[in-house]
Formats: sequence, structure tokens, C-alpha cells
Amino acid sequence: MSAGTKKALRDVWSWRYVLGRLLVYGSFGAVMSGCSLQLSTIEAGGTSFSLILSSLAILMVLGLGVGLVYYKKVYEHKIRQLKNWNEERKKYQLSSLDQEASLLTLHKVREYLESSKVYLQADLSIQDVATAIDVHHRYISQAINENLGQGFRHFVNTYRIAEVKRRLKDPEYKRYTMVAIAESCGLKSKSTFNRTFKKVTGLTPSEYLEKEFPGSE
Repeated sequence: MSAGTKKALRDVWSWRYVLGRLLVYGSFGAVMSGCSLQLSTIEAGGTSFSLILSSLAILMVLGLGVGLVYYKKVYEHKIRQLKNWNEERKKYQLSSLDQEASLLTLHKVREYLESSKVYLQADLSIQDVATAIDVHHRYISQAINENLGQGFRHFVNTYRIAEVKRRLKDPEYKRYTMVAIAESCGLKSKSTFNRTFKKVTGLTPSEYLEKEFPGSE
């Protein structure tokens, strides 16, 4: 048996090779595809066809085993996602707030926040808003979650970040640092601001400044 044939056989039998193909491509088909070149090399070296079939059979068993483990993990992840989604739905199943009322509630919340700008208060709570617009806080939470897929805190933070961005473009606030502006908009600390800004905009404050105000830093 030639040196090339021996190397090809080692590659076909290699656990590292089989597992690597599965982890990268996530299917047994990818393993077999990747092995085809190795088997061609074996045939070229004169190795018997029965040895090739034996190698393939072993690969199929190994690939099936590893593939089952991989897809079991994928399946379990999907089940967990479905369970979480069902729990979110069950949370509001017994609620008397229908879709029309839900949208109306969201409109009332938006209208109140935009007219009063209470989101500038760092300690603003959902109960504060509920009291102000005379709507139960659970309905407010439901309206925001169902229509926007957000929690109350994130919803309010979108207003705060929008105000930060507005003030950064306002000459009146030019003498203030970005962190000082953020604190005046209800974001208590630099770490809170950085984390919130990234979550809302997808950019860090520094990345945003570089994009909107090149060379300002």
C-alpha cells in the first residue's frame, strides 16, 4: 500500500475529520461529501472495494451517532424557544384587553410620554405612567409587549436615547459631554448609558459619534 493510500485511510478513519465536518456543516451529508475525495485517492492506490465499503459503513455509524447528538441539541433549543413563546402568550390569555384596546393603550402611553417628557426622570416607573393616564399597569405592559415586542424599561429608554441624539445635534448643548447629556435624559450613569445606547441603536456611543460627527472625538 502506497504512502498516499495509507494517509487517505487515516483521514477517512479520523474522528477529528468526521467530527469536524459535522460541527462545521451540521449534517452527515457534508461528511460523506468531504470524504469522497479521500475515497477516490484510496481507489487510485489499488485498495480493495470491500475495504472502501467497510470504511463507509463505519463512517455512516459514526456520522449517524454524532449527527443525532447535534440535532438533539438543536431540537431541545427549539423546544425551549417554543416553551418561552407559549409562556408569553399564556401571560395575556385571560386578559380582557383586546387588540383594539391594546393599540389604544399604547397610543395613550406614547402621547403621555411625548407631551410630558417624563422619560427624562431617571426613576420613572410603569406605575407612574399608569396613574397618570388612568390605565392599569398590566395593560400598559401588555400593550407594549404585544405591539412592540419590548418591555417597559426598553420602551422608555428608546425615548431617552432619541433625546440624547437630538441634544447632541443642538448647539445649545455643545458645551456638555455626552455622558452629562445622557444623565440629564434619565440615564443614571456612564455604564448604564453605554449599555442602553448599544442596545437601542446597535452602536456604542463612540461609534455613533464617529459616524454622525467624524473627527469630533
